[in-house]
Order: sequence, then C-alpha cells, then structure tokens
Amino acid sequence: MSARGEQEIRQIEDGKKLILDVRFIKPFEGLAVTEMTTEAIAPAQTKVAWGMSGKSAYPMNLMNAFIDGMLGPDLDESLATLKGILEK
Repeated sequence: MSARGEQEIRQIEDGKKLILDVRFIKPFEGLAVTEMTTEAIAPAQTKVAWGMSGKSAYPMNLMNAFIDGMLGPDLDESLATLKGILEK
C-alpha cells in the first residue's frame, strides 16, 4: 500500500522548534500537527523531540495505533539525513 500526503511548515523558531501541518491523503484523509523541538545538550550533541497530535473520528481513530509504524521509518531517515548535513 502506498501512502500519500503533504506537509506545510506553520512555524519555525530558529534552533528551537518546528511546527508542521501534516495532511494525510492516502490511504486515509486526515490532518495532524507535528512539533519537533531541539535542545543543545553538548557542543556537538542535540536532543530532538518529536510529537504529533490530531483528531480522528471512528473508524479512522483505530488507525492511530499504526501511524507510528507508518511514519517511523520516514522520520528516522529524515533525522539521519539532517544529522549528516549538520556534521559536514
């Protein structure tokens, strides 16, 4: 099953926070707000926290348990790419 969607940057606080609107299109439609925050914990080390919130009506709310499994690999890849860029 292929997934489709889009995201839009809602807010950026340089070096601190990124807030995105994530629009799911396929396999189901929905809207979620995603927030990433960063915290410097050493000169060459940053902690990144990620969260997502949204509302889903029944029966789509049953899919929420699978969201992490669907987005997790893409998020891991994005963070690894970001890490590579920042370490250059």
